[in-house]
Amino acid sequence: MSLKLHSASLICGHQVWSQAYFQHNYGVILKLKSAPSSEGRHLLINQMFHGLSINGYLQFNNGTRKQLIDKLLASFQDQIETIGALHVSIDTNSVTVHTSNATVLLIRNGQAIELLDKSGQTQGKLQDGDRLALIDTPGLESMGKANFIRQLVDIDSIDELIDEIQLVQNKNKTKLEAVGLLLQITGIAKADQPIKIKLPRMKLAAVLPGITRNIHRITNFTRQLRRAKRLISRYPIKTMAFVIIAATIFLLVRWISTPSVSQDQVSTSIAMAEHKLEEGTALIELNRIRARSVLGQGEQVLTELLLKIDKNDSEYKQVEELLQKLKDAQVAATATYQVEPKLFFELSLLRDNLSADELDLIGSNLYLYSSKNQLVAKLDAQTKKSEVVAGGSWLIKASNLTGANSSLYMLTDKGVNIVGINDQTIIEKDEEWGEAVDLKYFGGNMYLLSSDGSIWKYLSAGDTFSSKKSYLLGDYKILEPQTFAIDGAIWVVSGSPSGSQILKFIGGRRDSYYIRGLEQKLGSNMKLVKTPELDNLYLLDGNRIITLGEDGLYKAQYSWKELDNILDFTVSESANTVYLLSKDTIYSFQLE
Repeated sequence: MSLKLHSASLICGHQVWSQAYFQHNYGVILKLKSAPSSEGRHLLINQMFHGLSINGYLQFNNGTRKQLIDKLLASFQDQIETIGALHVSIDTNSVTVHTSNATVLLIRNGQAIELLDKSGQTQGKLQDGDRLALIDTPGLESMGKANFIRQLVDIDSIDELIDEIQLVQNKNKTKLEAVGLLLQITGIAKADQPIKIKLPRMKLAAVLPGITRNIHRITNFTRQLRRAKRLISRYPIKTMAFVIIAATIFLLVRWISTPSVSQDQVSTSIAMAEHKLEEGTALIELNRIRARSVLGQGEQVLTELLLKIDKNDSEYKQVEELLQKLKDAQVAATATYQVEPKLFFELSLLRDNLSADELDLIGSNLYLYSSKNQLVAKLDAQTKKSEVVAGGSWLIKASNLTGANSSLYMLTDKGVNIVGINDQTIIEKDEEWGEAVDLKYFGGNMYLLSSDGSIWKYLSAGDTFSSKKSYLLGDYKILEPQTFAIDGAIWVVSGSPSGSQILKFIGGRRDSYYIRGLEQKLGSNMKLVKTPELDNLYLLDGNRIITLGEDGLYKAQYSWKELDNILDFTVSESANTVYLLSKDTIYSFQLE
């Protein structure tokens, strides 16, 4: 077995800038005292932080890692409140931590050990089942160190602990500012040493008497066996009666000696399972991870009880029914649905050999864009009446259809064009964009996401748009942006080979948002749908649609087997329907 790591990031509050990353066995936390007063300094901290956590950190040994942290503190001592870095070595099963104003906690065999308090460095061996927490000291104190340690020891998973902290913060509306990394260590094999037993040498004179006795016993046993056979042949009825009586006595003794469960124990187990069912069901909409854990505890109690009671007992059926309710509740808590998308519309009905690249719901109409057929088409989602609304060679290199019913726009090689009969560019291409990744029209304004992590905003100015300005405050850059959506807030999918994450921005500032309750991590290439008409966020991740709340809480996921080439999707909560685009066909399925 080899060491395995599961990490969870804790970021609470958004009054100050903080980040926590763990990649390639290297982790970093960083927390600033306040919003940076200098845009240049903010950019430098951002660049050095990401270099430290992802790329540059790999090049440093223990000594130079400490030097880099000291250099950051010296350069930005007026802004940095906490910085910490750790490295887990897979080869040696060891961890090295350097901190400034951060606490390091180790949970081992149910006991909490404080390795570092505030500042310093430490190194040590890891064991199977260890939990490690690197958290800023002020944040830990504001949460309550004793309570945090108790939760870290008792809770089933580190993801649950993150959920509990976030739920308490949201419920109490506390202004908690904390950043940290939690690690769960598994897969380290125990170094069991073989036990060597040294046998004494035996002399032949000492061994011979024992051998002689054993030979005598074997001979005597053979003699007794022959005698028993003669008795059975002479008295078959008496022998059979003796065997029956002996067998009955043996079974009676075994039945009496078999451990049984008392009526009080049965009643207590049933009552405990009913309580777990009630508690877990109530938690489903609040905390699905915790709900699954609680329901699983109830299932374990009843599974063990079924092994101790007889099938003819009056409680057996009751236990079976309660166990099934617990299993059904766990399915509801997981909210994983296997769907069979139905045929909604064949694009060939609109035009022969029509295939589309994009699908969007604007108002009550579905809009399709086809680069191959060089057109944009409209399809009424209720009547399925369809028509072509734009065409021309300029659509060959177009992408990212957006807009309102009266105004549609697309990205082209010239900039942003109005979708219509004529090839009309309304926003000229800007070299500062770099590569345009996505385009969204919202509230009369135009927003453009570029590959360098910028979001450019163009204000409405009558029939045209004003000059661009940066939506993101300071020099904040989004790492590997893939796509975005706007409903008042701006939601961005930030991707990486290890998986994507969802970032939320309000008024140009990053807001606190992280996904809670999703067991399977997000993939590296996703599509996102979120509009003012939708209460939830919807993600297309391979062959599944994931539903998330605006608070980051996982709600459901829908997967299918037959379709492997879904290009785009859109959602109507009013129609309770998800629409899937597969080249020349639109499929649909109902939301639960």
